[in-house]
Amino acid sequence: MNTVNRKVIQMDKLGTRLREERERLGLTQDAWGQLVGVKKNAQFNYENNKRSPSGEYLIAAREAGADIAYILTGIRVPAVVKKVQEQYGHAIAVAKHADEITADYYIKNPDALDADHEFELDGQPFATVARHDVQAAAGGGYINLDGPPIDHLAFSKRWLAQNGIYPGSSALITARGASMEPSIYDGDLVMIDRNKREIQSGHIYVYNDPANGTRIKRLEVVPGHAIIIRSDNPDQSKFPTEHCTAEAMNAIAENIVGEVVWSGHKW
Repeated sequence: MNTVNRKVIQMDKLGTRLREERERLGLTQDAWGQLVGVKKNAQFNYENNKRSPSGEYLIAAREAGADIAYILTGIRVPAVVKKVQEQYGHAIAVAKHADEITADYYIKNPDALDADHEFELDGQPFATVARHDVQAAAGGGYINLDGPPIDHLAFSKRWLAQNGIYPGSSALITARGASMEPSIYDGDLVMIDRNKREIQSGHIYVYNDPANGTRIKRLEVVPGHAIIIRSDNPDQSKFPTEHCTAEAMNAIAENIVGEVVWSGHKW
């Protein structure tokens, strides 16, 4: 108990640990700042203990893959504890009672830890993204990501952070149809980040269309006027460009599931 308290008040070491976590993820101060929403000079000040980061910064850092418990306390929290922080409270409190919480969590959630969500391989950190047995662009209904996944796929945490992908908010689904070829083929696995719902022109999104079910399309925004829906397949006779205005435009913007941030093709 006393050891934990002494570590908690060693705030002069926070900047050093923050730098260690950034370097562990293989990111420059510029790249890290872009992920967590600060400029390079602010990151420099944090790492040199000239300023203290805000709560919003720490939340963003955690989403980007940093070990916030270690940054704040100097204690590496066991992986199982990270999985239950939201259920049992603040990271420091969890660290103090890790053994009791772990036992209680297994009792209440016997199937929750069937798959490791974070692990190390040859000293490199990996995180897993849930894969769901759902399909997009086939029509005939909306996808449901609220149910349990069928399995998980592992990705390098460094690669995820470098690409601004948060594994906790991402999901893997199967694409159907030929409309997005050659970018995405029928049967390809696509990763969508559900945190990225604000349309950036030219990016590919999964969205729920009231008339056509869940679709994968490239979207362009004409601010205040229209959303243009494009298929990457050059056969415009089969996959014509669509223009949505007024209520139809709003329906798309309000029903974005997430942005496609990665796809995998099986040869």
